[in-house]
Amino acid sequence: MKLLIISCILLLLWLARLAFSFYVNRQQAQRIGLPIIISPIEPSNPAWILGQKIVMPLLRRLPFRLGKWVKVCYRGSQYDNKYAIHAELGDAWTLVTPSGNSVFLADSDAVEYVLRNRNSFPKPTRIYQLFEIFGPNLLTSEGDTFKRHRKVCGAFPFSERRMASVWREALCQASQLQEYWLSNKHRALSSTVEDATVLTMHVLTFAAFNIAYPFRRGNDISAKDMDFRDAFSFLLCNSLIIAGVPRQILEMPFIPLSWAKVGQAIHTVKAYIQVLIEQEKALYIGGSIGGHNLVSDLVRDSWDSKQATTFPKKRYSLSTTLPRMSLTEAEIFSNVFMFMAAGHDTVTQTLSYSILYLATYPEWQRWIAEEIQAITLDNADIEKWDYEALFPRFKRCKAIMFEILRLAPIIAAIPKYTAERDQNITAAGKTFTIPRRTLVFPNMMALHTHPTYWGADATSFRPSRWVTTDAEDKHPESVGCPTVSSLARESLLVPPRGFYFPWSDGPRACPGKKLAQVEVTAVLAYLFRDHFVEMVLRPNETFAAAQQRFAAKLHEYRLMFSLKIRDPKNMVVRWVQQ
Repeated sequence: MKLLIISCILLLLWLARLAFSFYVNRQQAQRIGLPIIISPIEPSNPAWILGQKIVMPLLRRLPFRLGKWVKVCYRGSQYDNKYAIHAELGDAWTLVTPSGNSVFLADSDAVEYVLRNRNSFPKPTRIYQLFEIFGPNLLTSEGDTFKRHRKVCGAFPFSERRMASVWREALCQASQLQEYWLSNKHRALSSTVEDATVLTMHVLTFAAFNIAYPFRRGNDISAKDMDFRDAFSFLLCNSLIIAGVPRQILEMPFIPLSWAKVGQAIHTVKAYIQVLIEQEKALYIGGSIGGHNLVSDLVRDSWDSKQATTFPKKRYSLSTTLPRMSLTEAEIFSNVFMFMAAGHDTVTQTLSYSILYLATYPEWQRWIAEEIQAITLDNADIEKWDYEALFPRFKRCKAIMFEILRLAPIIAAIPKYTAERDQNITAAGKTFTIPRRTLVFPNMMALHTHPTYWGADATSFRPSRWVTTDAEDKHPESVGCPTVSSLARESLLVPPRGFYFPWSDGPRACPGKKLAQVEVTAVLAYLFRDHFVEMVLRPNETFAAAQQRFAAKLHEYRLMFSLKIRDPKNMVVRWVQQ
């Protein structure tokens, strides 16, 4: 009986604390002066995330709009709502929950201000703790720690001198990929995402470690037979297990085989990188130039500072202009994993969506093929496709990529917060004071579909919106047959800051942005130069019905750490010669 009484008292105290927090947060939100949505649940609550699919249909049926909060409080709501919620509430509004308040922004000037003022609006590092799988890294750090990581990680791996080799490797992988697709007995492929994953992994492995792999290899590899590439690929595909299960458990006996394989993959990858670290230390001690890869650059800056009394004072690496920095070996490994994971997700999903969108809307395949063929007319051999000469000219290929990242960015919003000081934000011509410790979300998906800038067809796939010409019509509606001179007059649209930021913006912009653009452009240019991809129709299915089915599938997604197509294997395509 006493235990029951104590339990009831504790429950009442918890409810009272919850109600008080709710009241305080609501008062704060009212003082901000923005429209408010009140939610009894924090969207990131783990129990809510697990059960929301079951509970949400019931909550939406509550009378008097009591379930209104549901439409903004589930994972993926920004992808579904796009600009609609801001059209209803305005370009800035506040979500009130018992655990705190969040301000959502779809005002381009306000978003630009937030993204460019890193000190006033730092990253809420607690949200990113899941990404500190192996230690602090560029993505999860803030303040002076971020500056230290940024100077080291942004120096060599993403430099322009690296892009030409990435371009060549992407073309090489694309040629092997297309050969594999065309060799398929029935030419009907349901593995677009899977194959894009392999291609992306190989290009990133080459960019980071100078290791070139052939495109295809057996899929089912035992833990003991995994090489570095296999192990890293397996880790990227099982990131939820890595983030959610402590590594000590992954190394224990009598655990599920899938977990044990993850543990073995971690061991394989760490052992490989440790060997690279030791090799780089030996080269540096001997005064030799290093391996010119991601690990060598990170190691040289890290060990120069830590071993100043042992290592030679003269520096031989390409990073001689950098200040003396220091990264621990755990930070080196964590940054390598972050680089691979972030680049892998961005490029894989961009390529997958690009191919499947172009299969759904084939008129745009002809549009980019006209450009590719005109530029490479006398240069069909990809060995002669020079990066500096061709990459800037593939404007329509880049337009496909930009349009995909406008409609399907891998994240829908970029979390910031006001830290320990109130901050003023001007939105829709009014200035609002955001209290300290308030989350602020530049709503990428809303701004990417904002009709004020993108027009009435903001939610439609129209890559030509990215290409302007010298003519008066800056957004050509028709798909014509361009001449060489008309292609030369085309240029890529540069949206005003704050309207488009799939790689973020400001000091925290993604340092791998150029690498992703080079890889995607090279692959699209090769794949669509001489071939088309088409939907495989089901028995008795018309083209219009198939197009409607594919379009619906493109809007079905699943969220892990980033956006992914929910059911890509049901989007069967076929590649054919032009």
